[in-house]
This record gives sequence, C-alpha cells and structure tokens, in this order.
Amino acid sequence: MTTLRTIFGITLTVVLAFPGIAQTDHQKAASSINFSKLGTYVPGMFIYKNGTVEKWDGIEYQSPEYIKKLENILYYNKPNQMARASVSQTQLEAFEIGNNKWARITHDGIEQFGILHMEGAITDYSIFKIPAVRATGDYIEERFIKKLDQEPISYASFMLKFKKHILKLVEDDIELANKIKAKEKGYKRFLNSEKIITEYNLWHETQYPEMYK
Repeated sequence: MTTLRTIFGITLTVVLAFPGIAQTDHQKAASSINFSKLGTYVPGMFIYKNGTVEKWDGIEYQSPEYIKKLENILYYNKPNQMARASVSQTQLEAFEIGNNKWARITHDGIEQFGILHMEGAITDYSIFKIPAVRATGDYIEERFIKKLDQEPISYASFMLKFKKHILKLVEDDIELANKIKAKEKGYKRFLNSEKIITEYNLWHETQYPEMYK
C-alpha cells in the first residue's frame, strides 16, 4: 500500500510557473524562484526527519541548483548569536524558505529537493535541472502533476490536454468526474484545476485515511 506524506498541508499553489523553461536573465519572471531575494535572509522553517519543526525568522534564500542537492548546507540566523548557524539538508525531510516549500521528491528514479505546490494523492511539484551548456545562474524548472504511483504528467501537457488528464486523475471520484463531464461551473477549465485537485485530494484522504501519515 502506498503511504502518502502530507508535510505542509498544501491545498493551493502559491505561484503558477511555466514548466521546462531555462531561466536566463530575460526569463526570470516565469520562475518559482524570487531572484531579488537570493542571498537575503527570509522567514522559514525546517522539518526534520524525526518530525521536529523549527521556525526561524532568517534562513538564507539560495539558488535552486544549490538547494536541490540532498547533501548541501542551509544557513540561518539564531537569536542572540553573532555567527550564522547551519544545518545539513541530509537531516531534513522538508523545509520552507520564503514562500517556497521544498520536499524530497523522487523523479525518474532520482531523489532531490523540489518545490511542492500541492500535495496529497495528486501532487503538483517542480524540479530543477542544470543545462549542459549554461551561464552562471541558469537552470531549467520542470513542473509535473503526479497521482500516487502513476507516471508524472508534464505541466505543459496538463494545460494543453486538461480535460483528458483531469478526468483520468479523478476517475475514481465519480461525483467529481461527473461535474467535469457536465462542464459545471467551476469544473470545466484549466483555471479550475486547483479547485478540482483540492477537492479530489480531500475526498481521497477521507476515503483512504489509512494511506496517510
């Protein structure tokens, strides 16, 4: 049986980024990353593997090509301490820096830290890749929709073939699927995807509570 993590309790995505775009100086606006915050200290929290949660007023906002690696170090400010403190990402299950919620994500058999936009039976997440030929600071953000152990769907495909994909994703919730088929208000377009996925995830957790931890 698949056991599902619900780390942050996310039901709504914070930012709508376009997938598969190399982030150069001219394309930074289409990113989940706030480039103006790089190197600054922002509020956030660490969630350790043992379940301990620590909230801090200042965690260093770093680039995705650094944060994605499991073994790197995060720096933060402790009250009444002159030198900055640090924690190894190997100790963490997840962490939040600014508005980005990072969690361990396995994609194509590789575990890395990626950004969670929504979590539950249907997860919406972004991972980051480094181009073979790149300038400093360039990366590719790829966003996916994934249900349980099914193959992930690229966000581009999800947008372009919304009705086909969404009906497949929610097919076991017959009432919800029928609303989409009938094109009821609030259930017929890609712009309604957050609402639909949120509704499905809540339904799934109610139906299968033993799958969640």
